[in-house]
Amino acid sequence: MDLNRAINSTLIIARSEYKYVADVKTDFAELPLVTCHGGQVNQVVLNLVVNAAHAIADKNKASGTPEKGLITVTTRIEDGFAVISISDTGGGIPEAIRKRIFEPFFTTKEVGRGTGQGLSIAHSVIKAHGGKLDFVTELGKGTTFNVRLPLGDAEQRIRRSLIAANQVIREKPPPLPEPLAAARSHRRCGHHSNARRARNRRGCRRHRAATRAAVTAATSTPPPPPPAR
Repeated sequence: MDLNRAINSTLIIARSEYKYVADVKTDFAELPLVTCHGGQVNQVVLNLVVNAAHAIADKNKASGTPEKGLITVTTRIEDGFAVISISDTGGGIPEAIRKRIFEPFFTTKEVGRGTGQGLSIAHSVIKAHGGKLDFVTELGKGTTFNVRLPLGDAEQRIRRSLIAANQVIREKPPPLPEPLAAARSHRRCGHHSNARRARNRRGCRRHRAATRAAVTAATSTPPPPPPAR
């Protein structure tokens, strides 16, 4: 997956959320293709950009100033990870709730504006990819979320896990036991190909009799041998 291209597409989708409260600045490094679930990673980036826009809007509402904030999105390679950083100039995260922001259904937003699942789902998705989601925040200045996706050997592990999770492996079934194979052959015989040929039942009767005999022979218990003299 081309992360830089995917992020640009996600920013276009999210524009209606931030266009009135913030400008967006991007600074992308040259990255290799990353093996990941593209839809899930795009959703993570979307959630973080929307949260950044809400943080700036909340700060402006509290201060009573309509001044636009800034959302900065950067990419880089660091310690074997492709890193996406999303920064905002909002009010920052209060220290009392920093340990809870990844908890399911935890939110500080008013009813109808947030469900408290965005950050929780984002954290779970990145963790499932073998990566990390962390943040740095400062009250009054803003927050930066860092999404770290593995490269190199770690990437190969993710590739294998995605294949195992998403690919349906179809193997050739084992051959049927002879009596069951005969029964299946009977169901597929030409006398059942259409209504006209099905009127001639004589051949099918012989076939059914042969099938019953084969099943009986395969499932019946042979008589015990005569006692030795």
